[in-house]
Amino acid sequence: MVQGTIGAVRGAVVALVVWLLSAACVRAEDSIVLFQSGKLRSGLCAALRIQLSDVAQVRCVADAFGNELPARIAGAARLVQSEQARLGVLLERDPNPKRVRMYIVAARTDQAVIAIERIEDRPEPDVDRSLALKVRDALDVVSRAVLPPTPATTEATEPAPPAAEATLPPNLLVGVIAPRLSEAPKGPETEAADASLPWAAVLEAGGGALFGNPATRGAGRLLAGGRFNGTGVSGELLFGARIHGPVSQKSAAGVVDEGEWGPELSLRALWSHRRLQLGAFAEAMWLSMDARGSTNTGARGTKKQRVLTSSLGVDMRLRLFTSAFVRLAPALEVLSVAQRFAVDERVTLDIGRTRVLLPISFLVALPVGGDE
Repeated sequence: MVQGTIGAVRGAVVALVVWLLSAACVRAEDSIVLFQSGKLRSGLCAALRIQLSDVAQVRCVADAFGNELPARIAGAARLVQSEQARLGVLLERDPNPKRVRMYIVAARTDQAVIAIERIEDRPEPDVDRSLALKVRDALDVVSRAVLPPTPATTEATEPAPPAAEATLPPNLLVGVIAPRLSEAPKGPETEAADASLPWAAVLEAGGGALFGNPATRGAGRLLAGGRFNGTGVSGELLFGARIHGPVSQKSAAGVVDEGEWGPELSLRALWSHRRLQLGAFAEAMWLSMDARGSTNTGARGTKKQRVLTSSLGVDMRLRLFTSAFVRLAPALEVLSVAQRFAVDERVTLDIGRTRVLLPISFLVALPVGGDE
């Protein structure tokens, strides 16, 4: 009985020693440094530590290397090297406000960046898992791949194995940053990032209903312009034309048929949440009204009237795919002057000054700078 107890205690002690040694090896060999920025949420470090608990130790330090990317990468690589860590992770907002950009850094100041990833800024648990998966993949590749030696140690080390032995997937771009970071020539990924400007060209086409006197009529529009994607809010300025269907009104004196069209200018502000966008807009239109009247005796006449209109409304959108939206934009339209058309001095068509416009349109943002 005593021997059995001693054997159990001895086994527990051996298991504890093995666990401590393995934990020490993980800390020594498979450690990751996350450089935290004040522009990103504070809970990211703890979340990443939990996601990677089975493969690496995560240490979090402040990203205090300034705003210039080459200086940040050089500082991160030096710290990763001094910590004897496997990888460092730098995070920042992408020029596209809907994405987060991640730089995975190794302990080499001559070729520091081994991967650049862009991740959609979804709710926090999804982003945590996405970041952890990217880091896990990079850690696995670095563990299996043999990187070429630094120039300072080329003579003192054995020749590097052939490139075939380093199984680097295409998305891991060893040496994106040039050998001298002070010069920092651009690789394919950094050129693509610089091209991702916050501008996009916008096309919109659609139709709807115009509720007013004397009856509801159809309305169609075609607009083109540009969009600026800021942080959390976007702005659009579009110019085009709108046309309103004809209406006909009878009175004891005769009949008036009237149609409308004109150029339109639209200014919009939008806030995004996942696939939805919500905002407000203001529009101005130089409206041309073409009226044709006829009396009961057969006399005919025409009248063309031009009037300035303004509209205010709510902009609601649903994203169908990357840069395409369905837009619903109810608006109150106000004419600068009330419009009435008479036959034989008798008012036959009274349009008034206020109407309600309910358009539904299809909107596409062309990838001038990307609207993802």
